Amino acid sequence: MESLFAILGSGLLGASREIDVWGGDVANAATPGFQALIPETVALPNVAVGTNLQVPGGVRVTTEQSLEEGPLLPAEGGVALPAGEYLAVTEGGQTYYTRDGAMAVDSQGRLTVAGGLLLGTNGQPIALPAGTSPEVGSDGWVYARTSGGARLRVGQLAVVTFANPEGLQAVGGNLMSATAASGPPVPVAQPNLTGGFVVGSNVDLASALPLLLLAERRFQAEAQVATVGETMQQRLDQLVG
Repeated sequence: MESLFAILGSGLLGASREIDVWGGDVANAATPGFQALIPETVALPNVAVGTNLQVPGGVRVTTEQSLEEGPLLPAEGGVALPAGEYLAVTEGGQTYYTRDGAMAVDSQGRLTVAGGLLLGTNGQPIALPAGTSPEVGSDGWVYARTSGGARLRVGQLAVVTFANPEGLQAVGGNLMSATAASGPPVPVAQPNLTGGFVVGSNVDLASALPLLLLAERRFQAEAQVATVGETMQQRLDQLVG
């Protein structure tokens, strides 16, 4: 019976994981540079219950990153990256990667992206003098522009690629981390960015919303089956006891 409960539990966990993934995709349908996660349900091998009975062994849900390109959207102060390229950003000494090119300047004059993470070169943030605004060239160099039109070059964006982008690990907040499967980041020697635009999310709401609703219904069905299984266990305990 313990095996049966483990099987029922895997169904609940699988449906819950699908809800999390599809829900995250739907929530980020308008997030610049977001790359959708696609859940895939894998059936586990059959397991023996009792002496001569075998039942399905439950399921496991894996995810795959969608590398399909999102649309190019106008965005003041933004920058769009070519397919397969990522901006390197830092937080607390840790480096992450994102395709979110919607940049901003924080209270200390530093260039940020993806919810306040710092952009820079070789781990050093790009800082703008007070009273200036950022301007990014197609080559990734960042300039501080004064109200009078003068430009001061203050740093270059760190743009990288990976041998296997599908191996990147999503860590939340529209960020990725490198893994053994992705390989290490490879700096792009000559970036070719598009200023004044961002790459939009590649989430297809017309597909993701129905699949989210389907996952929620599946979770409800799995919960009902688990409830029946618990009732059967209680009756069996009463009979045996």
